[in-house]
Amino acid sequence: MADNKAYIFGDPARDRQRLQIQNEVFSGYLRTHMARLVGSDMQSILDLGCGEGLAQSILHEIYPRAKLVGVDKDPRAIARAQETAVEQGLHHTEYVVGDVEQALPAGPFDLIYISLVLLHTHLPAKILELAYAVLRPGGQIWIRDLVGIDDSIAAIDHPAYHRLAELVFQAHTAIGGNSDIMLLLPGLLTAAGFVDIRQVYEEYPMGGPTAEGQAMLASTLGVYYNARPMVSKTLKVAMSELERLHGEVCNLALRSPQPIGTQRFTDLIARRPLS
Repeated sequence: MADNKAYIFGDPARDRQRLQIQNEVFSGYLRTHMARLVGSDMQSILDLGCGEGLAQSILHEIYPRAKLVGVDKDPRAIARAQETAVEQGLHHTEYVVGDVEQALPAGPFDLIYISLVLLHTHLPAKILELAYAVLRPGGQIWIRDLVGIDDSIAAIDHPAYHRLAELVFQAHTAIGGNSDIMLLLPGLLTAAGFVDIRQVYEEYPMGGPTAEGQAMLASTLGVYYNARPMVSKTLKVAMSELERLHGEVCNLALRSPQPIGTQRFTDLIARRPLS
């Protein structure tokens, strides 16, 4: 993360709820495409920045015989992940408290999964070097993140949304985040030694009649709502102004029976060479 706090977008309870909604949206994509994109034979998987282990159930479903290891710097999230693994009967699952900018579990791993983590880090190049070191030769890395700041600001064509998103990304950059990380990652992956870099896109409706669209809109607006204290403190913007902008976008969504925008993400998949 950009600082020592586990959740930079507000209080942990709200952010955990947002992450749960977000995971539900992404689970469908992984269920449909993961084995096709990285293969069906995975014996060991590292979920880097795993939070409360929300992705573990879907990874276990796709790769039921694989050992799953999750690492996150938040001890509370790791404790909850361990409880969930027991509740769901997830076998071959391990969770570790650790700073992914400093060290990773030893591995070796067949796959490292990193979803919406690198945009919050100061040392993405070091993280990729560490990931390369704990992948087996031939192992793969899957990184999901925002397409970029401009793309995210344009996700909903409305002045209030544009302004709200601009403020959030300006504040995120000011505290050390990098929401344009996907523009840098191909070069960073190559520098770390990865090869066969592939790029695919995920697109989700924002709002509208489907559960997927409603979940993505709720998750995205949840980010912006939870970010209010950080934005207000960093940019000296009144909380009332941020709430006004957020309210306008919510009202737009409530009035529209159709999606009001599209949120896109980039997936980068690369491989450690066999030799």
